[in-house]
Amino acid sequence: MKKLKVNLLAVLFVIAGCVLWGNDAKAENVDFYKQYSGEYADDEYHFTLKYKCRMTVYINYYGEDDYDDYDELYVGIEDDEFDEALEEYVDEPGEYKKTITLAAGKYTLYLDGGVSYSVTLQGEYYSKLSAKNIALQAGKTKTLKVYGTKQAVEWSSSNSKVATVNSQGVVKAKKAGKATITARFGTRKLECKITVQVPYKIIEKKLKKLAGKSKYFKFKTIDVGRKCRLSAATTGWYPDSSEIINDGYGFVIKMYPYVELVKKNNQKSELQLKFYGELHEYLIYGSTSLHCSKFKMRTSNRRLDLPMKHTYGNNALHSSGYFYLGTMKGHATISTSSDLQKSKLKKFRTMLGQDSLAIRLVSTDGASQEIAISGGARRDWIKLVKQYQSLVKEF
Repeated sequence: MKKLKVNLLAVLFVIAGCVLWGNDAKAENVDFYKQYSGEYADDEYHFTLKYKCRMTVYINYYGEDDYDDYDELYVGIEDDEFDEALEEYVDEPGEYKKTITLAAGKYTLYLDGGVSYSVTLQGEYYSKLSAKNIALQAGKTKTLKVYGTKQAVEWSSSNSKVATVNSQGVVKAKKAGKATITARFGTRKLECKITVQVPYKIIEKKLKKLAGKSKYFKFKTIDVGRKCRLSAATTGWYPDSSEIINDGYGFVIKMYPYVELVKKNNQKSELQLKFYGELHEYLIYGSTSLHCSKFKMRTSNRRLDLPMKHTYGNNALHSSGYFYLGTMKGHATISTSSDLQKSKLKKFRTMLGQDSLAIRLVSTDGASQEIAISGGARRDWIKLVKQYQSLVKEF
């Protein structure tokens, strides 16, 4: 960690320095601006560290006196919970030093002994930024501060289109994206990662606007303020009743892609590109057991298999009593704004542009149905994918 060196004289109160000192009732007329030295000490001095500090204690022992009981100097430092950070006994002439790391907090320096001595403290703060990672909504501000330095700080942003910072360390979020704010002082620099998020309501408004402008899209609120959806046209297959009667079974299939906007628990909004699938099985003889398994796309030269999340299922004898009806509904996730899955998304879009596209919904019991996708549906779906990519880039 980068450190800023600040000299602290013995038992010293330097207003602009690392340690703030104050003597208690036992200290008598101590000059806090000079190195402390004396004889027959029995004193306590209190100091406060604003930030984490690396401190070196220098002890000079000058000589003994005639009293054997007082020929030893004790130097101790305790925090406000009486945990010892330093405990040194000196009984021979010479110079001694001890380096310790102290967390921010309140401390007491104890001096006890009957010898001539001086004690000098030299500290260096660990400079740090008030935050290392920040998430902001577009339009909001946050002030960053550098602790542990009195030097002038120069601020800069790696991407001013996403977030700016002024000379006072005030960060302003501009648009969705990521940026790094750097604080430079002396030969050191500190960085804070900024993630700018766009409020849910702004993206929701954009989705509504897209639906209002195009006959190809529909907007639907799923959970007010937390989830909404922009969907493309539905395509499917619907057999007539005579086919079901003649064959003893039949399938109805529906599907469409959609963009879902979700507000997460951390208040971050996420865009998700999904594909909805719905399969109904009519069975005159036997029973049904539909449950979503796979979403399969194929063209003349490509394949894309995706797991299908099961969201609804029902398998029961129809109220008429003449046949069983099984239903499964679910979706496959193509891409999300937090996990773009670029290769999958690219392949999905490419396959939508191919005339030979067919899509199959598969149940865990092996039942499945495939339909060829018309050119009109594919064109509508491509428009939705393009809008998704544009939204992710914008927000």
